[in-house]
Amino acid sequence: MRGADLVYDTTLTLEETFKGKKEEIDLPRLVNCDTCNGSGCAPGTSVRTCSVCNGHGQTRVSRSSGFSTFVTVQPCNTCKGQGKIIERPCSKCKGAGKQKTTKKFSFEIPAGVEDGEYRIPGEGESVQDGVNGDLIVRIRVQPHDKFKRDGSDIFYDANISMIDAALGKNIMVETLEGQEKLEVESGSQPNTIVKLKGKGLPRQSGRGRGDEYVRLVINIPTKIDKQQRKLLEELKDSFNRD
Repeated sequence: MRGADLVYDTTLTLEETFKGKKEEIDLPRLVNCDTCNGSGCAPGTSVRTCSVCNGHGQTRVSRSSGFSTFVTVQPCNTCKGQGKIIERPCSKCKGAGKQKTTKKFSFEIPAGVEDGEYRIPGEGESVQDGVNGDLIVRIRVQPHDKFKRDGSDIFYDANISMIDAALGKNIMVETLEGQEKLEVESGSQPNTIVKLKGKGLPRQSGRGRGDEYVRLVINIPTKIDKQQRKLLEELKDSFNRD
């Protein structure tokens, strides 16, 4: 037999996902009663085999109909399908053989995890003469206000003026480790993508990190004064002459 699984839900920020996180929780669980060691019997006593089903936990009921006999197998009513009877139940667990408790349990959430379920073997509920269930950790990574994520890669929008796009400029962009210098080449077009190699999230395979992709968002002014318009018209005429 196998004990039941336990489920724990947690939410991480993208920064916590980048670094990994140690979780410490109070884990509710059923464990063997420390008075009867999980037998359900009062100390000094033991279970006895059910005399009705001879320990099988099932009884067979035959019913004849004409030339046929129908046999129905059903749980034994005397032992409730257990095959054994506790004559003197343990006073602490009332014969259940289990008691509720909490356990301080800590575990590491590795860097680079994604939304999903992760299984920690053997940390679920126990069962007598069986194996423990598992602890299932359900992880949700919160959306970020600056970065979009695709696996181990992240995406970031950098706003620049049309003048800087035309002339080129070194700008500072956000990464998960702080600001990074990025060279905007002259003549950069709207939605140009620049890759910052190795500035993404750690890969779950343990092999390096993903990349950060910076999209250049070129801001075009919605209002210009007379002087600015005159300069732009002159610039337009010079391009037309070329």
